[in-house]
Amino acid sequence: MRLYVYCHYCRNRIYFNSSARTRGELPFQFVFTCPQINCSAHGFDEAYFRNEVIAESDQSATLSGTIILGAFGALVGGPVGAVIGGLIGAKAGSNTDQEDGIAIEEFNNS
Repeated sequence: MRLYVYCHYCRNRIYFNSSARTRGELPFQFVFTCPQINCSAHGFDEAYFRNEVIAESDQSATLSGTIILGAFGALVGGPVGAVIGGLIGAKAGSNTDQEDGIAIEEFNNS
């Protein structure tokens, strides 16, 4: 799960790292600088409140798990192992997606 706020000026996403599972676990106020060079707020600190924070899925984690298990299967069992490893990785990724979706919904509804 990735957390972000929208820049007040250019409306681009500003991502940040946090292990919070609900908005109540976040500080009341944040200070971020917009990373977009063409934004009028670029280089300036801007205050954001925890009710502006939104959660979204981190698809890269699921994809990397599928690739790693597929590669491991290929090392162990050749082409057939790669297919089997990829299928196992896809199933594990599907379960992770479901859990992540529940966590995202819980966060965004908090």
